[in-house]
Amino acid sequence: MGSKTLAIITVVLVVVIAVFILDTTSLLDLILERLSLREPEKTYKAVLIVDGRVDEANSQEGHYGITYSVSNVGNTTAENVTLTTTFDGETQERVIPLLSVSNRANCSRIVQVTSNELHLVQVQASCADSVNFYSFSFGADVPRTFSDKPEPVKLFVTPREPSVVSLKDELLKESLLNLKD
Repeated sequence: MGSKTLAIITVVLVVVIAVFILDTTSLLDLILERLSLREPEKTYKAVLIVDGRVDEANSQEGHYGITYSVSNVGNTTAENVTLTTTFDGETQERVIPLLSVSNRANCSRIVQVTSNELHLVQVQASCADSVNFYSFSFGADVPRTFSDKPEPVKLFVTPREPSVVSLKDELLKESLLNLKD
């Protein structure tokens, strides 16, 4: 064999060994990661959770206190958290510069309301890593029974709903069969 042939075989052998080592290393990394023997690279992220409620017990006539909060349940500090509340279409915004891990920021707002009307509250918290929403309503008194006032039933029953139409047809069919001459 000539020296050129020996050089070519050596280069090919080195390339094959290098490829084998690189493939084995990446395969070994994958196996170790799957077996949890090597800790995966940790991602740091803030995760926001919002909550809210109306404080009806301590409310004065015509005024209600709305309390809401944002919590950081992630693994890094949330920066510049924008907390937006919307009450019956009126928006109020607040910025929380820093919200540490496992911390909560509590806020409240007094609103003037018309009694016996439905009021909607929406709360949104957002930062670079996370966005979360929460909404609730209060103020409308809906009776538990409809015997004295049948009008509220219209809020819950849609006349063209297929299941309602089916039930109506079935009831009418049965009642016609049971009618005496």
